[in-house]
Amino acid sequence: MKRLRNRGEVPKNIYSKICKNPACAVSFECFHGNRGFCSDRCKRNYERDLKKAARDMSKRMERLMNRSAAVFEEYLKSGKTKITVNEMKQRNIDSNVFTARLKSLNGEIIYVFGEYVLHKIAEVEYYITKTQ
Repeated sequence: MKRLRNRGEVPKNIYSKICKNPACAVSFECFHGNRGFCSDRCKRNYERDLKKAARDMSKRMERLMNRSAAVFEEYLKSGKTKITVNEMKQRNIDSNVFTARLKSLNGEIIYVFGEYVLHKIAEVEYYITKTQ
């Protein structure tokens, strides 16, 4: 950056940016090209909020997985090995929350919920097994 001759002169490479923090969204003048936050405090708050959201999502996913495991365990103990999509909805099992989604060599879709595996039998029915 070139040295200013007098204190009233403004450098030509100043431009206006909007803060990356959606809670702030303040327009600020930036001297550097890579600065995305209006202040260090704003950046720390944004990063803290991101970490909190990730932690909350992780806890939510863990609760859903534990609920699913309890239902699958109950089904296997009662001797049932099949579960339908409607039964999963009634028992508040979110079918979009699973550890892995695999496809076998014969084209069968397998959903893994922790230590439980669901083999898709029909469009609305699954076969439950427990891994050893």
